Amino acid sequence: MFDSSLWGLVANNASIDPNSSPFFFLNTVSNVRVNLPSALTIPQQVNSDNIPFDKMVASSSPSSKDCFIAGRFEDFQHIAFCMLGDKSWTIIKSENANTVVLDIEILNKKLYVLACQARERFIEAYDLQNLNTTRVEVLPFPAYHGVMSDNRRMGNISHASNASVYFLGKNLVSGELLLIRGLYDGSYDNNNRRIIGQSTYVQKFIHLPFTREFRLWKYKYSDSEWIEIDNLGDCSIFLGDKSFTVISVNHLTHQELVERNYISFAHWKDSSGSDSLPFKLEVGIFSLINKRKKY
Repeated sequence: MFDSSLWGLVANNASIDPNSSPFFFLNTVSNVRVNLPSALTIPQQVNSDNIPFDKMVASSSPSSKDCFIAGRFEDFQHIAFCMLGDKSWTIIKSENANTVVLDIEILNKKLYVLACQARERFIEAYDLQNLNTTRVEVLPFPAYHGVMSDNRRMGNISHASNASVYFLGKNLVSGELLLIRGLYDGSYDNNNRRIIGQSTYVQKFIHLPFTREFRLWKYKYSDSEWIEIDNLGDCSIFLGDKSFTVISVNHLTHQELVERNYISFAHWKDSSGSDSLPFKLEVGIFSLINKRKKY
């Protein structure tokens, strides 16, 4: 969703029809669709599936004349973007084959890409206005001096404590680029991991991981640095595995339903082992002020 508007991005799993794109904006009230370029415009060597995108983001609702859309491919190594009205997607491939795309966001006509190589994380910026597929900037990564992660292995089973997951987002009210670090605990089988480039990623957990805490930064362009914050003023954050939305509580009809300076999170947890369901949902709220979590 985009700010207080009622538009969402959809990737439809239906078979591809040349006359109907599987990617579109959808107005959740009027059911109006605004089509995006077809997946058929993506080169076959990049798009091996009918629905190539694992995540999609947009700069604004389709009512804006300068609306940009970007998608991260399921291989976690390619990105595509377009401007509303374009007939095809433009592909971005990282300069390094071992780069893994962790998250994406669009702000001020720039595409920001949270990426990593091995254990080094960084944020790249691309100029969408000039259709530039070469990165124009690399942002520093915020220094973190909190609890460090711990990974202990017993046979094929690893037990991770304070494992980090980062999310890119934006505050359309203040025009700021945001970064969240989530800390999690969980156990997983080392034989069930996905290798991307020089990095490995957990695909299924034996015991469902749970959230410990979150940290939030905003990027200060004038000083080229990240500043940790614990006060969003009138705003609150809704965080999912593939969504990061900042809303102004004052703009809500029922303000009593949403607390300011909270991160409301909902994460699907992929599990294996003795669990009867392959997915479970963790839902809770986390206070940025007192650092407490509630379910």
